[in-house]
Amino acid sequence: MAVRPKPGGRLSEFLADMRLQRRRQQEMGEMAIYKFRTITLKGQASELAGDSVGGTKLEKVMDATIISTVKHLKARFSSLLGESASGSDTTKAVKCFNIFNHDSWPENQEDLVDHGADDLAFLLDHFSTVLRRNGVNTDLAKEEFVGLKLLIARMFKDKTYLSLWELMLTREPYCSQYKNILHLVHIMLVLPVSAAVCERGFSAQKRIKSDTRASLHSDTVEDLIRISVEGPSLEDFDARESVGSWFSQGQRSRRPNYMSWPSEGHVTAIEDSP
Repeated sequence: MAVRPKPGGRLSEFLADMRLQRRRQQEMGEMAIYKFRTITLKGQASELAGDSVGGTKLEKVMDATIISTVKHLKARFSSLLGESASGSDTTKAVKCFNIFNHDSWPENQEDLVDHGADDLAFLLDHFSTVLRRNGVNTDLAKEEFVGLKLLIARMFKDKTYLSLWELMLTREPYCSQYKNILHLVHIMLVLPVSAAVCERGFSAQKRIKSDTRASLHSDTVEDLIRISVEGPSLEDFDARESVGSWFSQGQRSRRPNYMSWPSEGHVTAIEDSP
């Protein structure tokens, strides 16, 4: 971002429009007047129409914004970046999950066998309650981890992080053969990095279960919250299948036009009648 605007981003589109205006004005010999969405731009508008934004006030503001953004991102995710001064078990557990990042594994097979053994032992102890509840054998998990590393290094080293674990968690024989160690992968993939999702859920609940809809059943409220938080946007949602299901699966016949509002023409006819 500090080197160039995001390709196809709003700033790129704005600068491209400014350059287009400059070329048109030069071709027609007009006075340099730049506009953006019908608004005439003043000040350093002509400088923004150049081939770069170097030396402009915009560049200084961009640099300050980028530096501030990076600073706060590092502060927010310091535990993941290994820059936190906190020595809590939770922070260490998050860092230990790096043993499942196959891009950081050693190339030598002998080193790979022992790679991450101490971190794995810590994770098995830290999540021991959850693992025992799900019937995980920790001794087998340690053996499976060695075999899993060798398998991935031999056959799946070129896969991306997400596609690799999707394959291991959903395809046979991997999900059964390495079921104990994959419990830790499950835990790793659902670790939240913030409480934003929970906050959005509370906001959706307040919006859905208002004072005028306080009698909604709890299952209905949960379904509506899931649709609001996780469902597709109105622009992408095709309601035909849902409407068809609503018509066909009801215990009683559906009457969508029962007691419907009269049409505008019908209301006019009533008003004009003697």
